[in-house]
Amino acid sequence: KALISSCAVVLFSIVPYILIADYKDHIPHGEYGEHTDLDQLVDTKWISIAINIFLAFSLFILLGIIPKHLISNITFDHDERQRRGLVGNWLMSDDVKRSAGTKVAATRKINTIIQNASELHSDDEHEVVGFDNAMKRFVMHTDRLEDAGGIIWTWKHCFRSGLLREHGVWIHNRLIVGQVTQVMVYIFVITVLIYDTELVANEADTTIAHFVAEEPGKLRSLALLYAPSGWMIRRSFYTGIGFAAGIGAVIIMIYLPSTVCTILKLRAGLLPSMYDENFAKYRYSADTACYNIGNMVFGLAGSQFLFFLFFGGLVFLFLWPITKTRMMNFLAWFTALMLTILLKFALTRIFRKKFYTSFYRQHPRAANFSALALECWHIGLGGGVLVGRLTQFLLASAFWIGRVDVSFLCDDVHAFGYRFDTAPTNYRKDILVHDAHRHPLIDRLGTMYLMRVKHGSRFCTNAGCAWRRVFVQALMPWLLKYRRQSEISSNNERNSSSSIPASVEEAMEELMDPSLSSTNKDPTLVLCVEDDPRDE
Repeated sequence: KALISSCAVVLFSIVPYILIADYKDHIPHGEYGEHTDLDQLVDTKWISIAINIFLAFSLFILLGIIPKHLISNITFDHDERQRRGLVGNWLMSDDVKRSAGTKVAATRKINTIIQNASELHSDDEHEVVGFDNAMKRFVMHTDRLEDAGGIIWTWKHCFRSGLLREHGVWIHNRLIVGQVTQVMVYIFVITVLIYDTELVANEADTTIAHFVAEEPGKLRSLALLYAPSGWMIRRSFYTGIGFAAGIGAVIIMIYLPSTVCTILKLRAGLLPSMYDENFAKYRYSADTACYNIGNMVFGLAGSQFLFFLFFGGLVFLFLWPITKTRMMNFLAWFTALMLTILLKFALTRIFRKKFYTSFYRQHPRAANFSALALECWHIGLGGGVLVGRLTQFLLASAFWIGRVDVSFLCDDVHAFGYRFDTAPTNYRKDILVHDAHRHPLIDRLGTMYLMRVKHGSRFCTNAGCAWRRVFVQALMPWLLKYRRQSEISSNNERNSSSSIPASVEEAMEELMDPSLSSTNKDPTLVLCVEDDPRDE
């Protein structure tokens, strides 16, 4: 694994650097010894800085991979690495550490479930309360919530490894690679925009100086009238670059918190999983999750360019003499319209408070007069709604193009069954795929399966499974609503007479009366009925 990673780093970083350095050594490449456009681009200071930063980052990754694995695999064995404290922790594989963190999170979650259930069954004097009182206390404590999710919360838990060891959220490698690539593309896009801004501004100044030096004429006057100055280009373009840089940084910082929030919502049942009508589509084409890195990278670059064009072009129209007068008139109209809308908003709030209560009118006559006046007034303000909706949709679409982690269009937005935005669906598939493997409780259930395979009938017998269900449903009776009162279909295909007890009563009857138990029941199917992961 380390060898493959090192070869990939060398192939995609050091080899291109050598080729670019060889190209720069043989500049110029023109047919008659002149510099081509590519020669001028490669020979610039900004491109050289970007290439050197990329090489330094690649060497940093390479030096972090090879020595670690050489020392780890040649010098120490696995048991010795565990005994060597911080050094052993650094030498240990990341997969091993993260797998251990998942198991710690599973233990913490199960302990929390049992502790909360025990508190509901005991009063302040640690005396056991009855079944009915426990259910009443459970209903009364359903509003007890724990703050989770959010940008600050996620990054704080990420830096102190709380996401994995406390909540069992495994940050998959595809997201890490996508985020790192986004940072590199972010730097590259800003560098290219700054370089192009200076290049275009210098060419504009050179062109104006060339026409100024010519003799007066009609062509000269038109050129000086329409040609923008270098300061106009710099001010407008750098404004656009500032917005592009800010939006790009926000998008990069949002991806991880958004992913963690989606995972927690899926586990808590706030987002449907197996009960989702689209879940069959997720399972059928889970391989499309491999598109996410490309969608993340090019979505970020596209969003940055759109904000650059929007705000840079807007400032340029205010500075360019040809459009300056019209833009100032538009600004005056827009300002007056916004002041009028604010006045209407204030009057609407006053009338709503005085004349209405929910869907009913306290003073019907005054409410009718005010509604008629506001409705007539709003006809003249329809242009503000148009401008506001158009601006919001343009800015929102430009921002959400860079985000494939959430859906921008509603599920009902489709034409003849075709959905216009499928990138968020692919991202949701990636989350489901990794959580299906790395969910702490699923990991614990998988451990039980492996223990059953290893120890056979000595681990988790029918009697033990029945007593476990009695214990769980007696301690946490509210889990009954997550039970599926049906037989396992795979068991029915082999033997229609075999079934798994669907309730505690049936389990107790089979446990107390062996004659009721099916003799040909497959004991390995006992583990198939498991508590819902949302039990927590």
